[in-house]
Amino acid sequence: MSIPDKQSGGVPPSSTPNAAPNTNPMPAMSPFAAHFQEQRERKKNMLMRHIDRISLSSKLVACTIAVLLIGVSVISFSIRALVNNYMLQKTDTQLSSQSQLVVNNIDLLSKNDSSGPNSYFLQIQYTDGTKDKEGNPLVVTPLMPQMQDGIVSVPILPTYGDTNGITLGQAFTTQAVAKQIITVQSDSADSQNDPANGNSNSSDTITKVLANPTANANHAAIVTARAPWRILPVTFQQNGKDRAVVYIGLSLADQIDTVNTLTRYCIVVGIAVVLLGGSLSTLIIQHTMTPLKRIEKTAAKIAAGDLSQRIPSAPENTEVGSLAASLTKLGKTVCLPRVVPGFGMECRVYRPELPMAISDFGIQEPTEQAALIRPEEIGLALVPALCYDEGGRRLGFGGGYYDRWLESFSGTTVGLCRECVLQRSLPVEPHDLGVHVLVTDRRVLRF
Repeated sequence: MSIPDKQSGGVPPSSTPNAAPNTNPMPAMSPFAAHFQEQRERKKNMLMRHIDRISLSSKLVACTIAVLLIGVSVISFSIRALVNNYMLQKTDTQLSSQSQLVVNNIDLLSKNDSSGPNSYFLQIQYTDGTKDKEGNPLVVTPLMPQMQDGIVSVPILPTYGDTNGITLGQAFTTQAVAKQIITVQSDSADSQNDPANGNSNSSDTITKVLANPTANANHAAIVTARAPWRILPVTFQQNGKDRAVVYIGLSLADQIDTVNTLTRYCIVVGIAVVLLGGSLSTLIIQHTMTPLKRIEKTAAKIAAGDLSQRIPSAPENTEVGSLAASLTKLGKTVCLPRVVPGFGMECRVYRPELPMAISDFGIQEPTEQAALIRPEEIGLALVPALCYDEGGRRLGFGGGYYDRWLESFSGTTVGLCRECVLQRSLPVEPHDLGVHVLVTDRRVLRF
């Protein structure tokens, strides 16, 4: 989109004749809203400053650990879901394949089916009109596994043959309640059997079913008895007629215990993976970040250090030498300035194995053996200075070497300066060139 100028006769939209007035001006922000906006921006900036103070390596390690935690959590939940679904499918298969066998062998199973929750539960609800003594449809429970201290698990089922909400031949999961069967001494010789209350009598004892187990009952057995059941409803036929609905079930207590144990193992293994992965990532990131840390320390030294000893004989142990070595390891081509006759300056490739010469200023610089790099081939220049101001203007040594070289440089210029020596404004001349980016120990300024 172009904006017309005066010569082309353009008129700004606000001064166009017959322009429609703005009938929907933007409402002014209330003082309260402005204060709230200011507070929110202040808190946001404060949070960002705290985040910026965290080192890059710490952020990378934290991100790696977070990714490991998410990955381990997803894998653990996936394994739990797969194992749970597999075991549930195996339970359904067992119920479907053995339902008829269980029905046909009720008498045999009732004598041996008291070992624990893995035994079958079976309840018959007659729908052919057979009634109990109270006139309700007859319900018989010939198989009810009994655990320690007489604890039994009773699944919650539809009553009196009602099949609303269930599908015959399709297994479903239901909750269970824990009850307790106890035997007590008879207080009267004429105690009678009361099927409705679950009581039966012998000559001297009475068997009772308690809706709530006693306080001294085995706690582990109670917890197991309250585990859900997998129930398969089928139709019981006799002489070609439907007589009852039969509920055959297996407790899911062992399945839940297996899945919970597997989950605990996954958590332990996951913690070990996170700790090991975090430790390895810390070592790898620290090793990878070593050149960048070296650059950061070197940049700080250059910004406030002794510029007369920039490239001594052991370059990798000093400021510029360390910076150049680190950049070289990162795959960058590093150039150093070299003074040429006529108050000029050129840049040549830095190689640790090449000899260095001492300039008239007492500074080591590359010799003519190093490859010459033209200014247009350089992407970034680190420009030294005595100090900078907040506008990116620099105060040099007065020779104008960098100013003349920068006239033919089109890349990005970066200056380093300590915040304590950063000036608000510097006296500069027209030929003095500033930098595009100024980095201090507290902030980064871009111009």
